[in-house]
Amino acid sequence: PGPAADPPPQSHERPSAALTAGRGRAAGLLMRLRPHGAVTTLAAASALGALGGAAWWCYQRARRRWRSRSLSTRGRKARLSRGSTSRSRPPPPVGNDLRSKLTVILTTSPVGRHPSTDLIDEVIGSMQLADDVPTCDLIIVCDGYRSAKTEGVAYTECKYRVGIVDAASASNYEAYKAALQKRAAEAAGQPGRTLQVLELETRHGFGFAVKAALEHVRTKYVLVMQHDRPFTRRADVPRVLSAMEAHPDRLKYVGMPTSTTVTHQRSVLSKYRIRIEPWQADDKGLMMMPLIQWYDSTHICEVEWYRRFVFGPRRLVARGGFIEDKFGQAQLADIRARGVEVAHPEWGTFIVAGDGFAEPVVGHLDGRDARNVKNFVWTAAEAGANEALQQQEVASRLLARSAMNDQAPASWSTEAAMAAEAARVRAERLRRAESDAAAGKEASRQPERPPTSKASALSLPKDVWKEYYADNTDLKANTPGLGFRNSKNLEDRAGGASVEWGSTIMGVDLGDGWLRVNGDRYLPTHLSGKRVLSLADGRGHRASASSPPPALPAFSASGAPARPSSAAAAAIQASLGRLAAADLG
Repeated sequence: PGPAADPPPQSHERPSAALTAGRGRAAGLLMRLRPHGAVTTLAAASALGALGGAAWWCYQRARRRWRSRSLSTRGRKARLSRGSTSRSRPPPPVGNDLRSKLTVILTTSPVGRHPSTDLIDEVIGSMQLADDVPTCDLIIVCDGYRSAKTEGVAYTECKYRVGIVDAASASNYEAYKAALQKRAAEAAGQPGRTLQVLELETRHGFGFAVKAALEHVRTKYVLVMQHDRPFTRRADVPRVLSAMEAHPDRLKYVGMPTSTTVTHQRSVLSKYRIRIEPWQADDKGLMMMPLIQWYDSTHICEVEWYRRFVFGPRRLVARGGFIEDKFGQAQLADIRARGVEVAHPEWGTFIVAGDGFAEPVVGHLDGRDARNVKNFVWTAAEAGANEALQQQEVASRLLARSAMNDQAPASWSTEAAMAAEAARVRAERLRRAESDAAAGKEASRQPERPPTSKASALSLPKDVWKEYYADNTDLKANTPGLGFRNSKNLEDRAGGASVEWGSTIMGVDLGDGWLRVNGDRYLPTHLSGKRVLSLADGRGHRASASSPPPALPAFSASGAPARPSSAAAAAIQASLGRLAAADLG
């Protein structure tokens, strides 16, 4: 009789241990059969080969079961935060409400606004526009960062997109995470939704940060959000989830419409010559538009599809980057090669459209701009506490500029943009001079080159500049302003920057439907066949060179104009002298 069968692996024993013991016993049996002849040995080897194949299949099956066990079964701790010792995932909520089906994952990373939490508070507050989402459990993932190079030299310049911060930003981010942890501790004993804060010790990037959060999700679906992507309109999330449950084999990812994806059908037809058509997901007009390239903005996704496909064996997500960087490019290449009808069902990505979702429901906040408080809705009262000081500083700089030029500014928004651009250029020149000096090079002034098509708009002749009025009368857009573009492409948006409706801006009409403004940025003159930029014709109220400069505006905490106090006026006049001496114009 052969050796006794090995017992099944226990919960603390890896399946590979039993397989290794079986291989050793099989080898010993073949050695004992060699004196009985080659035929007997060959027959025994064939039988053992068949048994080995069966054993390998059983090993792979046990290995999958072992991997699917919870972290506590394998003896490891699920670290929700530094110092946390939670031993297992939270139990799945019970019931038929949205909380039992959906978990919210909110990713955050270092930005210039920290240690203030107003940016993420704005996003959390906007969840009130998404039906029943405020009742769902929330997991906040705090990505790691890099503050020093591999040789131990500290970074002196922040590059937030790739997780590089200086010492001050690192300290601010730690204080920011401590504030979030305090909220999680305060909410631990309260009924309702649970709040978990997951701190990552190293830089993961958006994709792997989501992957880390999925370890703590017990629902079938997740709503993935970013700390600068708030809801801007009502979103019937339960209705979208019902459509996903009704079409589980077709809908794996459903993105909320943004200003970029709301025109996805026209964009892919114009750019890639790919024709896509929406299909009706329910009997009330909810439509699903095929998305040919993954978009990281707010979306609902099936958890198992995330684990099995997005983070599957093909490794289409790179550590430290976004999902749309590698995964999205692979999806687009596959669909362009094989066609939408053949390739797209494998990817299963859609944008919700139709009834209730015909317009963007998710917007974008610029976390790098400290003056972006005016776009905050849910935390405007708290975030605007220091807005008065910021507005007074900007106003004093603009008044100093106009005083040195002996003329009044065309408009405060235009002059603010030009002042910011001039400050950026001066800072860049100083940085280059310091770099050259450190390298032992003598900085020399380069001769000016004649303006070309790629030169800055500031080098164009002065008589080409004209003042244009941002007009929303015909378009009637539900946006605060007209967004800047980095190139002559409507999809190439310059972050969240825009010129407000009803204000004026200096620019150069290029004659092809585009206006070029300072900073090598562009504005379209028409949208949807409606003119949105026209010559100001006095609507900007530009003062003449001989007229006195306008009174310095002061601002209250709510953003409303107010007269400055005598003490504030004296301080501003003192700052004007310093600014004039520093030649900030």
